[in-house]
Amino acid sequence: MKFKPHRQSATEAQRERILQALRAGPKNTEQLRQLGIFQTSTRILELRRRDYDIRTELVNLYDREGFPHARAALYYLEAEPPPGNDKAPTVAAVQGLLGTVKRSPDCATPLTGQPAPREVLP
Repeated sequence: MKFKPHRQSATEAQRERILQALRAGPKNTEQLRQLGIFQTSTRILELRRRDYDIRTELVNLYDREGFPHARAALYYLEAEPPPGNDKAPTVAAVQGLLGTVKRSPDCATPLTGQPAPREVLP
């Protein structure tokens, strides 16, 4: 069975669906969830890192079941990067993000792949 792009959950397909939706006008979190995007803030952050100017406004809304949601995000596509500027996050940016993750002592160190040395307490 071949998947169609509008039905894929792959990260790149989700980003493309967000861009298509925002080009048509502002969308809130609930509207983007209906398009199959459930980590909206993460995908928006990835697009911003690719130089898309996306503004966020916090609004109160009701979902399709009638539940209220305070401070839901409403996204506006203000500007797109110039053509040919499809930059992905740099290695340094990704390493900077990984440096903020707390690792358990059983995790391998990122550079050697060896188990991290255990700290000996007195």
